[in-house]
Amino acid sequence: MSISLLEPLIEQTKKEFGAFDIKSIPAIDLGCTFWAIYRAEGQLLNLKEVVEYFPELEPWKEDVEEAFAMKDLVSKIYRYVRDNEGCLQKDLKKVFGFEDGGLISYVVYNMALVGNLERKKKGNTYSLFAK
Repeated sequence: MSISLLEPLIEQTKKEFGAFDIKSIPAIDLGCTFWAIYRAEGQLLNLKEVVEYFPELEPWKEDVEEAFAMKDLVSKIYRYVRDNEGCLQKDLKKVFGFEDGGLISYVVYNMALVGNLERKKKGNTYSLFAK
């Protein structure tokens, strides 16, 4: 779904059902991750503007803010891996001061998916290489 279709979606849903009760909007849900991984700040700013404009999209404000933090983490991870080729994914948690490595794992996985990093299995973790 395109961001440009959000306004008609909101209006039609309210007209047809009396309220906007949609719980998942892929253009926002996936867009947050996609634009963060690609470090597309302009697209994230567009998304933020749309989410802030429509009161019905209030539940997605936190997701958009988290996407900006994820974008910054992507940049930090890329620079670190580039400067420390072959570093271990499990060590990134300590390097960046995270107690939970879930976000780092998610970001690294997606960076590998889009071709920014290469992950090579090494025991119970991965060695990381910048591309």
